[in-house]
Amino acid sequence: MGTQGKRGSSTIVASALALLVVLAVLALAACGGSSTTASSSPSAAPSVTPSESTTPLPTPTVAGTLSFAKVSGGDGNIYVVRADGTGLTRLTATSASEEQSAWSPDARKIVYPVGNGSLYYIRVMKADGSGSHRLVRGAVAGYAPAWSPDGTKVAFSRFMGGDVYYDLVIVGADGKGLRKVTSGHDDRWAAWAPDGTIYFLRLDDCQVYSVEPGGGRPTRITRLDYVAGFALSPDGKRLALWDSANDRLVLLPANGHGKPVVLVTEVHNMIKANWGCLAWSPDGKAIAFAASDLQNPPGSALYIVNADGSGLSTVPNTGEVWDPAWRPE
Repeated sequence: MGTQGKRGSSTIVASALALLVVLAVLALAACGGSSTTASSSPSAAPSVTPSESTTPLPTPTVAGTLSFAKVSGGDGNIYVVRADGTGLTRLTATSASEEQSAWSPDARKIVYPVGNGSLYYIRVMKADGSGSHRLVRGAVAGYAPAWSPDGTKVAFSRFMGGDVYYDLVIVGADGKGLRKVTSGHDDRWAAWAPDGTIYFLRLDDCQVYSVEPGGGRPTRITRLDYVAGFALSPDGKRLALWDSANDRLVLLPANGHGKPVVLVTEVHNMIKANWGCLAWSPDGKAIAFAASDLQNPPGSALYIVNADGSGLSTVPNTGEVWDPAWRPE
């Protein structure tokens, strides 16, 4: 090859490398990426790396029942299944998309959003799928509901239009007394601590925050590069997080301090979507995770891993799913 050919090839390679760097920087910048925090110092803890081979993961050995949205044609319908893959039962069967189910503390009701891919409204049904009704009357669009520990209230993300952001709001379980907790940001996936503190993911910078149910200034909890999903343990002491910039599931104390304990690495081998949903088992000994329906991405298998990083497994018979949630026992 002549000198001009070599120079042209070098220029093309350099340009391609430069483009990859720019794309990586933009991906982190979209969520306020910063590399000055605990994510750079993982603890030496048990972790599981999923294999790219065709050998399937084992069936879970943990007990319990989960709800999830089974993905079909870009929409979801809510199902329940036992952790070993038995007892698969469909609860919803409408032409809309039902997603993000959340169990009441007494396991008698499920709250969930129903929508068409853009606008969603919060509904409540009995645990067997009957008696579905709108939680809040009127044109109140919402997403990602969560019951309070005493079952008297529901927090959810209320769609505010405009630049597409979501306020965090609380309403009584009877649909009355709607009030705002946060505003002016894109706040999703509320989770209640036993003391009533509400944790949530702020999509402005992809970090977990907490706020008192009466409102006030939220407190930033995490300082990872990019949190793409989280769950608060039942005792309110630990956070399970998808540390997406480092492609791993980790545990942190609920105050965000300390080194991340790594549970699973190479998460993108399992979840091809950009967002994930994590859910603790009622006894705090295991974590279910799968793709999130946020921005209508592809689904994934339904995975379970023990809270010590052992026992990575998949729930059989479920197909592609979104948004797992454990039924209280």
